[in-house]
Amino acid sequence: ALSKDGFFVLMDSGHYEAYWRNDLKWTFDKLQAMLKETDIDLCFSFDVFYDEKKKLNDHIEETIKNTAMTGGAQKSGITIPIIHATPKHFPEVVRKVVEGINPEIIGITERDLGNSLLERAENLRLIRQELNKMKRDIPIHLLGTGNPTSILIYFLCGADFFDALEWCK
Repeated sequence: ALSKDGFFVLMDSGHYEAYWRNDLKWTFDKLQAMLKETDIDLCFSFDVFYDEKKKLNDHIEETIKNTAMTGGAQKSGITIPIIHATPKHFPEVVRKVVEGINPEIIGITERDLGNSLLERAENLRLIRQELNKMKRDIPIHLLGTGNPTSILIYFLCGADFFDALEWCK
């Protein structure tokens, strides 16, 4: 559905970019202030990056908490949890996040799925199988994917939506 102005607005939390640029100034409080003032249709959660030093269940709980906090800060729209994990842990993390918050859509970064196109495609297929076992037809938004060949392969493995920066190169 389009907003009253005829636009569909998808907002990114900005945390991923801040993380990779080591920008410590971007915080959840700044995102929260923006969300309270902005009409949006979809918003990616303030994501939690996987840390092997933490217990897996702590990571899952923090992901659920940040998704809930993002949703609670939104003036409007649907919150999409961005789920980070290692390729080995992805199906379990996705299952537990979905059980914990029942999202309408989930977001996963292509980069987290593995080191090669084949490994990423296989891990995406395993995530889709896990959702299917749960009898959940939740769309997967794959962040960081813009190559047409990759999009086709990932679509065949269970992804539904894509975004990337290839368009600006």
